[in-house]
Amino acid sequence: MPAGPSWISALPPLTHRLVLSSGHTASQVELAALPLLAAVALGATQISPRLLNRGVAPRVLVVTGLLGTAAGAAPTIAGLGSRDEYAALIPFVILTGLALSTALTPLFAAAVSSTTASAALPGHAGTLSAAVQSLGEGLGATAVGHGSGPPWWVIGFLALASLVAGLTIRRARL
Repeated sequence: MPAGPSWISALPPLTHRLVLSSGHTASQVELAALPLLAAVALGATQISPRLLNRGVAPRVLVVTGLLGTAAGAAPTIAGLGSRDEYAALIPFVILTGLALSTALTPLFAAAVSSTTASAALPGHAGTLSAAVQSLGEGLGATAVGHGSGPPWWVIGFLALASLVAGLTIRRARL
């Protein structure tokens, strides 16, 4: 899942980079991430499940969610290197959180539900899905931690993830 090494994996090293470059404490930088976390919680628990229950296809949610994440992440990444006020970036941070959680909820549901009970032992699909996400996050964190400049590759991974999801998610409903 290319979405794994994208935005989620970028958060810990970006927090570290912001602490070093902005002069803020780690607590201040982490406090600034609260709008993102609130948006993720809202999208994963309220928006995505309601849209799925209303008949929106998982593929539509995943593709539009990942593209929305890229749309919110691009101005956020651009603003990370500047001395602009963080308040100007909050709408993009919230868009990123809402879009990402709206995409990842049906993505993981589709990955887990695609395995039949007779094909695997209980829990294997979820374990494999979590392992792939952890691998992607590790690779992404390494890339952000060792790179210089803004992590624009995140946008590329999100676009690639939306393309792969659009081509591979076939179920009309979960």
